[in-house]
Amino acid sequence: MPSQIAFETISRRNSSELQAIVDRYAKGQITPEEFGDQFYDALVTAHTDAYGAGLKYGDSQLDPLVIQSEAAKFGRAQADSENEWLDKFVADLENGRYLDSDGNLRVDAISSRADLYNAKLRASGGQGWVDASAANDPQEEFTWVMGGERHCHDCPRLAALSPYKVGELFTTPGAGDCECLGNCNCYLVRSSDGKSSFKPAA
Repeated sequence: MPSQIAFETISRRNSSELQAIVDRYAKGQITPEEFGDQFYDALVTAHTDAYGAGLKYGDSQLDPLVIQSEAAKFGRAQADSENEWLDKFVADLENGRYLDSDGNLRVDAISSRADLYNAKLRASGGQGWVDASAANDPQEEFTWVMGGERHCHDCPRLAALSPYKVGELFTTPGAGDCECLGNCNCYLVRSSDGKSSFKPAA
């Protein structure tokens, strides 16, 4: 699926950029404050790209200028919504949380925490897909489909309540609003044509 591949490319690119920021910090090239600034900028770019990819996937006829404008607004807002957690991340760097008993930096632990921020990109892409679908047809409906063998307690309930109209769909898979947080393997299916939202990377 070309759109799925495009989304996974965005996700991999963002993951690489976040790890590059971690590497620069580990080498002493940037301060914790600069780490936070660069991390925030990377999140803005990634969520903008993911939402834009979702808009295009949801309605291939959308004006590219509309996609660019709407995606830019969404990307900034999404990164802003994660500022509280990013501030805590920076504070932990400043306070030495990631130093071992010998005073050495635990880079792997910082990398693992950084990668958690990449998980929400699928939700941004899914939201763009839903928004474009709804703009094209306000009566469009979506079915929550459980993916994988393991899932949290929320997912069966969300699936059972399907289908949803846009105003009834309070979240998208991977947004972190259900018990499995960003690890959700579910996806949405559009009733009009059976097309699905972005799925977790293989």
